[in-house]
Amino acid sequence: MDTIPLSQQIAQRVQHALLNHGQTETQLANAVGMPPEQLRLKLAGQLDFTVAELDRIGAALGLRGSELLPSSAAAANGPTSV
Repeated sequence: MDTIPLSQQIAQRVQHALLNHGQTETQLANAVGMPPEQLRLKLAGQLDFTVAELDRIGAALGLRGSELLPSSAAAANGPTSV
């Protein structure tokens, strides 16, 4: 069975949150202090997000960083917040 890599699952969740919040990729990149091209590569699943980046992205989108993790990854990490 093929599974989607964790980096791509996280990227999909960030993209979904971005759309729900109504920001562009450039706006989000500026809000979290990341070059827009780097964010694009991360959203494409070509680079991994760091925990600190997920925390900043979550804050910019009104979420906890842990909400950007797939439920299986969040459950594996226990009740701690990202």
